[in-house]
Amino acid sequence: ISGASRRAHWPIVTPLARLFGLRVVVTHHGPDYDREKWSTAAKTILKTGERMGMVFSHARIVISQVIRNLVKQKYGKDSDIIPNGVKIQTRWKTPARWPNSAWHPASTS
Repeated sequence: ISGASRRAHWPIVTPLARLFGLRVVVTHHGPDYDREKWSTAAKTILKTGERMGMVFSHARIVISQVIRNLVKQKYGKDSDIIPNGVKIQTRWKTPARWPNSAWHPASTS
């Protein structure tokens, strides 16, 4: 599977990638065009990228249920949720191969 998405505007090339026979999976991180920092032209490019990515990709990944609902409502497309982030552990486990590391809990440095 080849992905056409690296930045928010790159899904614009999704139809072109499909034309070349690539299988395309696009990740939607959120409607960045809603941020005030973008000019009208930039917002148009971002919205177009979102539309092309969601409509023409073979599969879609989203990072939350809210974005999944947005994609379903706006484009009628299903998506899979893969949340951002990591699970925070209350106690770090140091690999045995790092016994003298500053990261080791028993380290005195």
